[in-house]
Amino acid sequence: MTDTLIEGKKVSPFPNWMKIFSAVIGFGLVSYGASTFFSGSMHKLQQTLPYTLIGLGCLFVSGFRKLIYITEEGLVKEYRTWGSKGKDIVSWNEISQIFLKEKEQELISTFCKDKKTITMIMDIKEKERFLAVIDRNLGDIPRKWVA
Repeated sequence: MTDTLIEGKKVSPFPNWMKIFSAVIGFGLVSYGASTFFSGSMHKLQQTLPYTLIGLGCLFVSGFRKLIYITEEGLVKEYRTWGSKGKDIVSWNEISQIFLKEKEQELISTFCKDKKTITMIMDIKEKERFLAVIDRNLGDIPRKWVA
């Protein structure tokens, strides 16, 4: 793995308050399901299984993180959650088009690969470095500034 050239903002589909709330609810539901399981009552176990599964889903949501960054190899998209990690690497020659937009203090760039898009959000301060990296690696790829 090469060094990170530009790192996007840490993006999560869930705000922090929702992650904390989800972790508390998930822990409570899983604890309730575990205590029922260890009590030995099979009838109660069947009743609490949906609560346990929902609790596990809540815990998953509370630990989900997404990070997008640029390396010499291309664009890297990482997903992290409790105990697991996934990584998608899009090489420079797979990118067909780039859409760029300045919004307040952010630079939003959308990279197109076939029918799939990856959006990276970064501080506007990184604009010059970002454009230099794009010019160096994707000089002939069309880029459009969106209003």
